Amino acid sequence: MIRQRVRKYLILMGVFLILVASITTSALADCGVAILDFESLRVVDSNTNHTVGDSYSEDGMTLTAFHTNPGKPHLDYAGTLSTSFAGSTMLFNGTSMGEIRLTRSDGELFDFLSMSLAELPSFDATGLPINFGPFDVTFIGTKKNGRSVSFTATVQPFPETNTFKFRGFSQLTSVVWHQGAGGGPGLSTHQFDNIVVRFH
Repeated sequence: MIRQRVRKYLILMGVFLILVASITTSALADCGVAILDFESLRVVDSNTNHTVGDSYSEDGMTLTAFHTNPGKPHLDYAGTLSTSFAGSTMLFNGTSMGEIRLTRSDGELFDFLSMSLAELPSFDATGLPINFGPFDVTFIGTKKNGRSVSFTATVQPFPETNTFKFRGFSQLTSVVWHQGAGGGPGLSTHQFDNIVVRFH
């Protein structure tokens, strides 16, 4: 009698644990985390400007380059032997003052959790990076209710790479930021990597 009760209890516990695991797996699938690291683009050469076009999609997310001036906006990356390579494959808007927009490829909502940034350096006559000092990049996220949230990241001179966490960037339809003008203190251009997002 006691054995039968124990056996019944164990069977019920097994069924319960299977149900919990199934629900947890389903919830994680609905709220998955993706990391855009661009390593599938990695090329071993010294080319500074490999172009992927005006948009690039990876892991359910799309990055799009825009610019108001004539000329086709484009997203680029440097080869691993390039003087602009900061240790991993990073994308950048190849047009000065160009806009970069991050959205989900299916148009649904996402949380923007973190991103790595590095300077895209200018060089002096001897080929050494010019140290223009730290510079700011401002990100604006648009929420599903139309409200916006912003965060300004201070990027350090090349080749330092910093990872920034974005608090409050949840339930977004898009995140937008701009490439620098280049050529002087506070105007430096940047490259980005390891974009971490969460799906709902």
